[in-house]
Amino acid sequence: MTSASWPKTLEIPPDARRQWAILREALAVSEPPCASDAELWHSRNADDIEAASDACHGCHAFTACDSYATNANEATGVWAGRDRAAKQSKGKTA
Repeated sequence: MTSASWPKTLEIPPDARRQWAILREALAVSEPPCASDAELWHSRNADDIEAASDACHGCHAFTACDSYATNANEATGVWAGRDRAAKQSKGKTA
């Protein structure tokens, strides 16, 4: 999978389109770690989340990724080293 085709099913919220364009430019420079194993970045396994988060910290697109994920209010997956699903589940009770 190349960064140009990844992710295929992402819907970009209107408020995050500028950040998405900046992230796409960063992704065009070279393939980020998440492009080679996108499933790892969306796993709910604690070891996978830790591995994905660790790999993010060396990524050239880290800042653009964080800006996009924050503005898009991403609720799933690891974006810029942070588990966005954990943020969504805080405060919920079973």
